[in-house]
Amino acid sequence: TFDNKDGLAIIHFDSHIDTWDPRVLGGNITKYASLNHGTFLHYAAEAGYVAHNHSVHVGIRAPYIAPSDELHDIECGFQSITSKDIDILSARGIGQKVKDIVGNVPVYLTFDLDTFDAPFVNSGTLEAGGFSSREIMTILDELEGLKIVGADIVEVSTPPNANGNDATGLLAAQVIDEIIGLM
Repeated sequence: TFDNKDGLAIIHFDSHIDTWDPRVLGGNITKYASLNHGTFLHYAAEAGYVAHNHSVHVGIRAPYIAPSDELHDIECGFQSITSKDIDILSARGIGQKVKDIVGNVPVYLTFDLDTFDAPFVNSGTLEAGGFSSREIMTILDELEGLKIVGADIVEVSTPPNANGNDATGLLAAQVIDEIIGLM
């Protein structure tokens, strides 16, 4: 277990947990190959960067790779809010739950565009059943008051969709604007 209370709270918007054990998702070829888009939070936890019990995934809905994934994710210090939780908690409720988990710990917010439902974005690792753009904006609005010290956005692939617009780029820009507003 990577039990660290001094790291940053990580708010990880994604459809995948990204704390996969590198021995499971790394291919066991080289240490370099084992650090990838699905294992980076494992390595962050291992290095002590993740505040244990103050970090949260938002929008999770992809299947686990191995039976040990859920326990390993908890050992890395994360709690999960699934995309289906929107039906129970509401967008505002999800935002409040994130704030309750994070508390007063400084936050790094990472946002993968596959948090949105598949029809909204062009992205590399889409999963069905994600959030709408309106739900994301409401969730982000609810994070007002958190101590966000850094952020990133990933999986921004912006080829025009079938009707010629750049919906993915527009969503990425809106998320960035929301995060900067929070900072």
